[in-house]
Amino acid sequence: MRSLFVFTLMVLMSSTSSFAEIEILNVIGDSALDLNLNPNQQNDQGTPIIYGGVGGLEANCNEEDSEGRCNTCNDLTSFGVCNEQRIYDDLVLTITFRSDSDNSAGEAFVEDNEGNRLGLVDSTGRLGSGAAHRLDIQWSEICDEIDNTGTCEGVSDSVQLRLLIEDNGDTRDSEEITVIVADPDPTKSGDKDTLDLCTDSDGTDAEGGICDWIAYPGDGKIFLDQVSSGDSAFPNEDGIQIRSVRVFITDDETDAFDAIAGPGSTGNLTPEDLEVFTENDNDPEIDQVIDGLENGTRYYLKVGVVDLAGNLSRVTSDTAIGDICGSTSAPASDGSCTFSATPQRVLGLLTEDFNCFIASVSYGSPLDKRIDILRKFRSEILWKRKWGRKLTAWYYKNGPYAAIFIDKHSYLKPLVRAALWPALGFSWLATEYGLGFAVFISSLLLFALPYSTIRTARWAKFRLRKERAA
Repeated sequence: MRSLFVFTLMVLMSSTSSFAEIEILNVIGDSALDLNLNPNQQNDQGTPIIYGGVGGLEANCNEEDSEGRCNTCNDLTSFGVCNEQRIYDDLVLTITFRSDSDNSAGEAFVEDNEGNRLGLVDSTGRLGSGAAHRLDIQWSEICDEIDNTGTCEGVSDSVQLRLLIEDNGDTRDSEEITVIVADPDPTKSGDKDTLDLCTDSDGTDAEGGICDWIAYPGDGKIFLDQVSSGDSAFPNEDGIQIRSVRVFITDDETDAFDAIAGPGSTGNLTPEDLEVFTENDNDPEIDQVIDGLENGTRYYLKVGVVDLAGNLSRVTSDTAIGDICGSTSAPASDGSCTFSATPQRVLGLLTEDFNCFIASVSYGSPLDKRIDILRKFRSEILWKRKWGRKLTAWYYKNGPYAAIFIDKHSYLKPLVRAALWPALGFSWLATEYGLGFAVFISSLLLFALPYSTIRTARWAKFRLRKERAA
């Protein structure tokens, strides 16, 4: 079942006045490591974090790397939770460190917060001051401190431990280390598998992951736009932060999305990891560019999330692809399938990440704030509707040529700017208050304009007659 536990290996600072510092030299047998600090100032800068990911079935661990970790993604032919550097109970975690203290001679141990010593597979024994200590401990031994089950799977609690150098009962030096073990098995969420966690293309019924996104073309590139999650806590899902959005991509016209059957399937191109920036949890930013692609070639994309422990989960569902594109094997080719895109050369007008061609030429810059209103309308209103996607696809195909014509005939720019004002007003109303409200207000204005014109003409005619009669 899905679980995540966070526990901390803690020790007191040196009891002497020397303010010793421990430097972590190496960690082997972890899924990921974040020293989170300057290597020469570890105590001053933050707490090192060791991650242990247990995504995927241990039974799929049929290939180990040089550190003994296994890849549960390699042989998967359908998408499910997996980890390319998975830990397991018998895997040994090795931590090598040294202290700069002049009196740190002794032995290294791991203790819980009650002073009970954990069993080590091996250690370097008693060493002199400044020497490199090594501790070998099984992950099962560490996880047993949580709930006494002797396993890291299904654990959902935390414990504090101490990593220390001791000499005849006296602590000589210590270091705080956070260890996070993550198992994002989704079966706990309504007995759903990974593909079913994103059941709705707009994310309303989703339980996490990237469930709504748009691919649009650039010059040899594809951009992911309007990336949103079905989890309001994103990028913190299942209690652990999401590190990246993994994009699986193929140019297989025969099987389309079906060519991306799983992380270990053939026929798809090398996946791209787009970093997730988390200045604040409510508005995460995602590196959006996938480059190095061929112009004129249609690409099909699925995306999943990768957490800090390296677990891959919540890949775009076939249900969502069917809702947007009509079919996973023969998707719509009219531009309405927003999970696919065809890179194309931009016609010398704009940088590739701007596609408001006519407005950009008319206003003189793609950075004009008024164009942001149109882009927001495109992304939040048009892309969400099939007719809107078709309209936008038609505009992307023909807009550049109209923009070139306007650019060559500069006298047209004031006319186009004037003509864009109603579009700007409608777009702003639609994105701020909803499409229905924008249509309602626009209809009132369209009715009021001729009505007020007629009323004004009648009033002017009446005044003219009155003046002549006088």
